[in-house]
Amino acid sequence: MRRLIYAVMLVAMVAIVGCSKKEVKDNKAAATFAKGYYERLIEGNYEGYVDALNYPDSIPSGYRSQLVLNAKLFAEKQKGLHGGWVAVEIADCDVDDASSTAQVILNLCYADSTREKVVVPMVERGGRWYIR
Repeated sequence: MRRLIYAVMLVAMVAIVGCSKKEVKDNKAAATFAKGYYERLIEGNYEGYVDALNYPDSIPSGYRSQLVLNAKLFAEKQKGLHGGWVAVEIADCDVDDASSTAQVILNLCYADSTREKVVVPMVERGGRWYIR
């Protein structure tokens, strides 16, 4: 009887540890994708940033070019503030497994040592995270 109790407790502990590791992995994935998307803005890869937005695969080319221009104007405006972005850091990430969404908090680091916190809403689609 004692062996059965130990076996059941061992299986329960393995299940709990396995579930907690999966949650950490998901948190890392959403946060890593969000950080990478904002790094694209720093690099000037505006089309890559637009590809990160959660839009249908086929949007009109005119609308897509407007989105790219908007990303470029936003990044250029940020370059004028505090010397521009020099780095992006992950501050926190909260994943909702039920709805495949996440709220990622990033620190945008400027050249003059100031920081700005932004919340990036993310959604998972097809195993990849996109900005909502």
